[in-house]
Amino acid sequence: MEAKQEPESTNKYSVGKYLRKKKNLRKKDSSFVRPEKDPELEAYLDFLKSNGAIMNKVDIGRFKIHNGLEYTGVYATEDIDSDSILMEVPRKLLLTTYHAWFSELKPIFKQYPDYYSPYKTSSWEDHMLLTYILCEYGRGQESEWYYLIKMLPREIDYVIFWSDEELELLEDRSLVRLAKKTRKDFEEEAKALLDIAEKHPDILKKEFFTYENIKWIYIHLTTRCFGKYFEHVTMVPMAELFNHECTDVYYDFRYNEGNPARPKDHKFDDPKKITQEEMDEFESSDGSYDSVEQDEDSDFEYEKDGDTGPIYKKAQIPQDDDSEEIFDTIKEIRKFFVTKLNWVDSMTLSYIKEVSFYLDDLEKSFSQGKLSVKDAKKALEEIEADNTLFKNSMWKYYKEDLGMEDGDIKLQQFETFKRGLKKEEKLPKELFDEDKEWKKDKFDAFVMKASWKDQFEKESQVFFCYGRLSNRLMLLRYGIALEFNKYDHVHFKLPYFEYLNGNTWLLGEIKSYQVPKVKKFKLRRRKFEYDLLNFFKSVNWKYKAHSIDDLFNPKNAHLELQALKMMKNLLEESLKKCKKSEEELEATLRDPKVGYHEYFAEVLNLERQRCLRFHYKAVVVLIEIVQRLKNGVKFEAALERVPEFEKEAEYHRNRVFFYDYTSRMKEYFA
Repeated sequence: MEAKQEPESTNKYSVGKYLRKKKNLRKKDSSFVRPEKDPELEAYLDFLKSNGAIMNKVDIGRFKIHNGLEYTGVYATEDIDSDSILMEVPRKLLLTTYHAWFSELKPIFKQYPDYYSPYKTSSWEDHMLLTYILCEYGRGQESEWYYLIKMLPREIDYVIFWSDEELELLEDRSLVRLAKKTRKDFEEEAKALLDIAEKHPDILKKEFFTYENIKWIYIHLTTRCFGKYFEHVTMVPMAELFNHECTDVYYDFRYNEGNPARPKDHKFDDPKKITQEEMDEFESSDGSYDSVEQDEDSDFEYEKDGDTGPIYKKAQIPQDDDSEEIFDTIKEIRKFFVTKLNWVDSMTLSYIKEVSFYLDDLEKSFSQGKLSVKDAKKALEEIEADNTLFKNSMWKYYKEDLGMEDGDIKLQQFETFKRGLKKEEKLPKELFDEDKEWKKDKFDAFVMKASWKDQFEKESQVFFCYGRLSNRLMLLRYGIALEFNKYDHVHFKLPYFEYLNGNTWLLGEIKSYQVPKVKKFKLRRRKFEYDLLNFFKSVNWKYKAHSIDDLFNPKNAHLELQALKMMKNLLEESLKKCKKSEEELEATLRDPKVGYHEYFAEVLNLERQRCLRFHYKAVVVLIEIVQRLKNGVKFEAALERVPEFEKEAEYHRNRVFFYDYTSRMKEYFA
């Protein structure tokens, strides 16, 4: 084995840093084609600047994707330091729902509360803005929003408007389902607006209120608008020209001197240069937003399962006080399983299954007189103690290993039971009162700025951080997917009934509480999926043969190897299901005959496969490390590079990737 090489920095060798370097983020962009010289765009920018808007060291340019197709973005006209303000737009230039309400359309908004009232629909602001923008579009140059509306491109869309054939390219049934559902919702909203417009042809003119125009503005409201931290849904001129990437560029508000709403600590840090070493040292954010895999109806369909097997019926024996106490205790233990343990996590059902079988054998032996009252009581006391230990260990695991807050820890069997009882969103029934409900934003200008972690070289593309989004969500919200997206992940939905070994009581309870038939896991691009490993460990765990501590800590090398090998098999099977190899997908991205939709579909597929491959290779290395430990190799030596499975350049990155897991081993194998 080679001598162990200590990483200089866990941050420096993180997967996130590796991915950022792969995409050359913040560096001079070889895909930069030229500045954008569209006369209409120039007129738009001149209008904004003449009204106080500022663009600092940035301008609009053209870039190209791998196959040569061009797109618009923002580039650095010179080097940009950290904490630099990139753009500033006075509040008066922002288009908000406030403008829509206080317009000639107010009577129409009041007349159709089902479409426009916040007490009837959560989409009321989008509906108002959509109607208002199309009205203003019909006014042409007389509208104060003429330039903003005219410059909203018509060629953009996002995944809900892809054809069925294009959606099939995604190889993602759940994403396709969500896209089609959102498309159906749009169709209903568009029809409702067309029906309203038909009743008010003098204001909502037919030539402007068309299906294609509604779709055009709907896309921009979905993909370009701001809402969080603003009083109302807001369109910000120039901001829509920034593309999304894994940077930390963010927006803020400027409050001028004398503004009574100005926060006491309001200030912007001065721009400064930071070294590459400082860039490498900072710890970047982890985890993606809104990334929980959505349930499907099939996750709750039990009718097709058939018989779950025979159930043991206890023998009828005379009941005395002692035996009644035994059976009551058994009932209380089963009640504990239902009311104190969470059935939807990675390990609990496996634990319940094992203890239930043990409990069944105990009950059977006691009923048949093979077990004394004294021994039965002792065994039940041990089970109760183990249950308490498991519960406390599981809650600790939720908080310390999974990072869950107390309020997020719920008994999901009761939450899923409510699933079938859910009703439509409840909204207040009060009348809409404009004097109480409508507020103006109190800031003086919208500011977009680089964070202390961001600095851009001249002719690099300057990106804005829309949030920590996976490629699936980016396609749903913006119609794009990013190569080497550090916030990407792969979902797994694993059927677990096969691991319950026909435990009739448990299967019956699962069905009665409408618990989903699958366990959901998220394989993150940047972090080893410890929870998936623990699921596989739990299905091999045996009550009494293993300790409860074996479930929560990597101390039993044999059990760890069983789980890692199952994880390896899952990843192998997933890679086999990919329709194209990584090489074929990369070639597709360079094919000039490929359009934008197919291009971004293949980016999704390529990044999914890269994520699977990376985890697969890491698990293979871990299997060798644990095998070394099982064979008696000292901990530090076991962590040395595995030459047959990882290259020199991969060594540090892998050790950082699964550091949380191997650091747990140190306590038991050092």
